Amino acid sequence: MSSISTGSYAPNVPDNVPQEAIAAAAIRSSPTLLGRVTRIVAGLVERYGDEGRASYAALTKNGRATLDAAAPLHCARVRQLVLDRLTAQQVEQLSEISRVLLDGLEGAGTTRGS
Repeated sequence: MSSISTGSYAPNVPDNVPQEAIAAAAIRSSPTLLGRVTRIVAGLVERYGDEGRASYAALTKNGRATLDAAAPLHCARVRQLVLDRLTAQQVEQLSEISRVLLDGLEGAGTTRGS
């Protein structure tokens, strides 16, 4: 079971609470979750085209800069936690499997390597 550090955006939730527990709580309290998400992304995302139950969102310039700044750290952490644990052969297998899955998701109807 994986866990996350909730940090300052959820001060009433202790660190290392399982993601499943957070997701279950979010489903039960979506208006509260929406308010928290709104506060977290303030200045990073702007909403537009509110159509009742649906609205659209886009990154602001500050949001894009924040995302761009986080990307190298995120990639390094993924490499450390995932790729560095695999052998070269396992990385190649993962790459091939990912290509097959992506082809299916894109609706191409083809698989690579077959």
